Amino acid sequence: MFKYYNHRLVKKYRSYTAEEICKLFQNRKLHVQTIRDWVRSGELEVITKNPITIYGEVLRAFLEKRNAGHKKQLAFNQLKCLKCQEIISPHENAISIYNNQNGSITASAICPVCHNKATRFYKKDQQAQLEKTFIINEPLLVTIGNSSSTACKTHLDNVANNSLNEPSVVMEDA
Repeated sequence: MFKYYNHRLVKKYRSYTAEEICKLFQNRKLHVQTIRDWVRSGELEVITKNPITIYGEVLRAFLEKRNAGHKKQLAFNQLKCLKCQEIISPHENAISIYNNQNGSITASAICPVCHNKATRFYKKDQQAQLEKTFIINEPLLVTIGNSSSTACKTHLDNVANNSLNEPSVVMEDA
């Protein structure tokens, strides 16, 4: 499985040992032997071999090239599943469209592999092409509470109604 290492974490004007590189990418669990394998294969150029020392600019360029080789460009009718990470075509070619605040469009559908949500962002000028390519469903909105009750209604508005529902108590003087 390919692991993505963020090249932006590497400072250009610094040199790194193999152990320092491992500490830099400890969240991705980069092992020293992996760095040694990169050096041995000739993919990564070193300053010194014992200890392995690498220029930051060379390491950054290597990681950037390595990551770019594994990027996949989606076709217009494809989405990426958030759970199984599969690139899929929507089930029955049906999607739901949500307009974002910045004007872009989020398309979501059900993944046919794992039955979870698959999404993709589109530019706002691609909406006509989306309508031609997909069957567009209305997005389902989930609301909390009763839609007829609003925040401006108070218990004072219902005083007349409440008096009808409460039993009247008449005190008799003895």
